[in-house]
Amino acid sequence: MDPGGGPQQQAGAARIALATGAPVVPVGQWGAQRVLAPYAKKPDLFPRKLITMKVGDPVDLSDLAGPDQTPATINEATERIMAALTALVEDVRGETAPAERFNPRTAGVKEFGNPNDDGRRGRAS
Repeated sequence: MDPGGGPQQQAGAARIALATGAPVVPVGQWGAQRVLAPYAKKPDLFPRKLITMKVGDPVDLSDLAGPDQTPATINEATERIMAALTALVEDVRGETAPAERFNPRTAGVKEFGNPNDDGRRGRAS
């Protein structure tokens, strides 16, 4: 998880969109982390929190469509999707995103699950 709460790059949406021709409509949101913090067990409902969402225009991937998808094509589609998401999140957050997107692989944190969990919770010592 990005410590700053920004979008994290994943190629799944690009792969699905290129394989099926489905449109990718980016949605930027900010504020949900105030209701349910990352890895929290319970939501924090009071006082009431503001969550802002903004829907963008579909990402144009038409020039990348085709039966043979190379890693370069998937990376380009992913980059376009991430650029659209980043722009929307910047807008709803009211601040500029870092120049480099957070990448859990290069940051040295687990890609899945709670990076703060060492796996020993609930075990007898």
